[in-house]
Amino acid sequence: MVLAKGITGFCKECDVTTIEENDYKEFRTACYDAALHPEVTLVNIVECDYPFTYHKALFDINDERVIVLLNSYYPLVSFAKDDDPLDFCDIPEQLTALSKHYTLLDEDTLLTYPTGKELQALDGEELVAIEHWKPRNLGEIIFNTWD
Repeated sequence: MVLAKGITGFCKECDVTTIEENDYKEFRTACYDAALHPEVTLVNIVECDYPFTYHKALFDINDERVIVLLNSYYPLVSFAKDDDPLDFCDIPEQLTALSKHYTLLDEDTLLTYPTGKELQALDGEELVAIEHWKPRNLGEIIFNTWD
């Protein structure tokens, strides 16, 4: 996966205010649509607030909690069992309807660490933040709460 400038929320050269953020209302609509699946219950939707770089929605699928994370700046979605700390999981079949709106990232992708080539696309500020915060994987780079 090639990372893009601003994906971490840290960006000097490409000021993140120039990157169009994902629309929270569209995310809400997509979540309500996904909740139409008979095995899915939408529990809550939380709008991104500093220092988070993602919106999140909590779903119960057959009484098991799944958290959907949407990167604030790019249409990338991940799934987690817990968000403190992030515990990524694979894409639940019941939530694949979200792929109509977003790119769904699977667990294997999220748990890999990006190569130097993948990191080259990032802004210098982002690379400094990565060096400082030492994320363990791609998922923690894309979905972070760095301050």
